[in-house]
Amino acid sequence: MGGQIKWETDLETGILVVDFQHKEFFRLVNDLLDSSIKGRDRAAVAKAFNFLNFYIIDHFGMEESLMMEYKYQFLMEHRGFHRYFKEELQKLEAQISGNHFEEVSTRLDYLMVGWFVNHIKVQDRKLAKFLHEEAKVNRGLSERLGQLMRKFFG
Repeated sequence: MGGQIKWETDLETGILVVDFQHKEFFRLVNDLLDSSIKGRDRAAVAKAFNFLNFYIIDHFGMEESLMMEYKYQFLMEHRGFHRYFKEELQKLEAQISGNHFEEVSTRLDYLMVGWFVNHIKVQDRKLAKFLHEEAKVNRGLSERLGQLMRKFFG
C-alpha cells in the first residue's frame, strides 16, 4: 500500500450525515493501513478491523433504513452492493489472523479505491439525488437527516 487514501470533494453527496460517515470511514481505514504497515501486533489490527466492521454495519444500516423509509426504488440493488462489501471485509479480517498484512493492505486498497470510492460516486450519489428530491416534498426527511447527524456526531 503506497500511502493514505484521500478524501476528495467529488466524493461528497451533499447529505451531511452520509458525508461525515464516509470521511470517518476513510480515517479509520487509513489508521488500519498505518497499523498494518508498521507491523503492529495482530491484536491491534484485529481490534481496528472489528471497529471497522461495526462502523460499516451502522453506516450501511442507516442508508438502508432511509432507503426503506422513503421507498427508494433501487434499495435491493444498493443493499446487494453493501452485502458484497461486508463479505469482502470479513474475508480480509480472516486473513489478519494469519499475519498477511501485505495482502490485506493490497485488498483493502482495492476495496477502498476500486470499490468504496466508486460506490460513493455512483450508488451513494444516486441515493443522495433521490433524498434531495424527496426532501423537497417531504419536510420530515430533513428533520430525520438532522436527527441522524446528531445521533452519530453529537
